[in-house]
Amino acid sequence: MFLLRDNAHQRTCIYLENTLLNIIFLLIAIFRNIILHCLIYYLIELIGIIRCEYFATSLTGNAVSRTATHDIDNINL
Repeated sequence: MFLLRDNAHQRTCIYLENTLLNIIFLLIAIFRNIILHCLIYYLIELIGIIRCEYFATSLTGNAVSRTATHDIDNINL
């Protein structure tokens, strides 16, 4: 009788241990996905900011060159 009770207790402990491990792995997977999504989101935001800065400087650079050209044309007139 002692062996049967000990065997049942051992199976219960193994079941609880596996359940706890599954819960821990599930939480790790959830947090890993959240962290990856946040990193991807901020990377896209950073790329968007860099692209906006690039286009803003290129547009102002073109605008400055155009006004300088028109000023030179007006001076020649």
